[in-house]
Amino acid sequence: FAFCFGDGIIYSLPILDYTYRPAYPDYYKILRALAVAIRDNLLIAHNGACFDYFVLAYKYKIPIVKTYDTLIAMHRCFPDVEKSLGHCTSYWTWEKFHKDEDSHGYRTYEQMMARMRYCGKDVYTMRLIKRAIDAYAKTIPGLQKSIDDAMACIRPYLIFTLQGINVNETMVNEMCGENDRLMVQYDRLTEYFIGQSGLNEIRGGKKLGM
Repeated sequence: FAFCFGDGIIYSLPILDYTYRPAYPDYYKILRALAVAIRDNLLIAHNGACFDYFVLAYKYKIPIVKTYDTLIAMHRCFPDVEKSLGHCTSYWTWEKFHKDEDSHGYRTYEQMMARMRYCGKDVYTMRLIKRAIDAYAKTIPGLQKSIDDAMACIRPYLIFTLQGINVNETMVNEMCGENDRLMVQYDRLTEYFIGQSGLNEIRGGKKLGM
């Protein structure tokens, strides 16, 4: 994994080396320090909500407390734009595209070092993206609040994913029944106001042409 604190040096280190043996004799101390750092700091990752945070919590038992996901922030800025880290790097920075530099294996020293450099560049560009989004959010009224609200949802959804959700089945069934009845009425009113000729035109048209 690769990491940094604020504007500090970016570190990239393996837990297993290219021989698939522990890269450090006391690697458990590194994982312990990582767990403390994640617990006590704002954890920033790209697509962390759907992958990194889940893996850290489920596989490594590391508590996820304060989180920020640059992919989700990008979605709040531009919902219809591609949100991969490579695209965000191209959109927000002048950095060279590096997403094709990752090694396709992990069996030699050179492949291991290529992976370490690749991870470091991920962290570096993500840091630039976070700064750029923060600056951009100040120019759009309400955008920062929207981003903050989305970030506040990450931990609860992660807990739901790991532990499940208590569900009141009676209430769910009542809500579904009410929504079904409303949907029928909305459909009826929509067809009434569109009119038969309009319905015929819509139903007879091609999707792309509509």
